[in-house]
Amino acid sequence: MDGPAILEIDVPAEWIDSNGHLSDYAYGIAFSRALVAFLDAYGLGPAYRSRTSCAIYTLEAHLRYVNEILSGDRLSVRYRIVDFDAKRLHLLLLMITGGELPSAFSRYCAVNNR
Repeated sequence: MDGPAILEIDVPAEWIDSNGHLSDYAYGIAFSRALVAFLDAYGLGPAYRSRTSCAIYTLEAHLRYVNEILSGDRLSVRYRIVDFDAKRLHLLLLMITGGELPSAFSRYCAVNNR
């Protein structure tokens, strides 16, 4: 089951390439912002680092483009926790632009690091 939307934004004009599509780099920005929002929502953001001297560190990230995203689209990023334990987090972020099918997704493998 997918979690709620952790990021909802209208595609900024500066993220659009000369073909009217979302630029490659912008997917990374949107997913990075969603990851930060996820970590904050689960208490793993800056307050966690201050309290524990630990931080969540991304070991690996993969991005898959599924459908085009156009100027004026509204992005919604949802999450799915694939697996986790005290040290590791495997997270799937789903970028949706209308409907329920993802336009892109990104997998993250992260560790709790001191």
